Amino acid sequence: MTKEDDRTLVSRIARQDATALASLYDQHVDAIYSLSIRIVGESSEAEAVVQEVFARVWSETTRLLADGTATARLLLGLTRELAIEQARAAGGTRTTDADGLGGAATVRLPQPALGLNDDPADPAGAPRLRDRLASLPLLTRLSIELAYFDGLTLAQIARRLEQPEETVHERIRSGLSELRAAIEESDR
Repeated sequence: MTKEDDRTLVSRIARQDATALASLYDQHVDAIYSLSIRIVGESSEAEAVVQEVFARVWSETTRLLADGTATARLLLGLTRELAIEQARAAGGTRTTDADGLGGAATVRLPQPALGLNDDPADPAGAPRLRDRLASLPLLTRLSIELAYFDGLTLAQIARRLEQPEETVHERIRSGLSELRAAIEESDR
């Protein structure tokens, strides 16, 4: 569906149309769950985050309508916020395990962190972005993943990676610039 369709669904949800909420759920649950599971690490916790995202959509539709941001971007931003809160409440954000160091970042990598186009679930763009992320130097990729998916601050990332804070900041900045350039280049 198009972005206009999302906005139409949100308008219907504001009028307490439960079928519109179900349609919005069907359209976005895969991306929301993928981001949530990446952050919290447990399927039951990720499901709770998904449930809370859509409960907030139902109860805060007026705020969503007032915001000019694309619905998908709002949903993923809310998911990230709630998942990080959930992970911290459960005793801290999940750490990247040794098995995860060499693999792709996620099943579906949302784009709000990069500030790119408004279609965070672009099926053609996600594999391209994952491949580009995987090609970044290991410490750059880990810095980006820890900041975006685990919600760590620069100081926390620096401690975890045993690197100076300025170095971590530069790695994240340059890595995101490289990812943005790769996506923009392939969109031409």
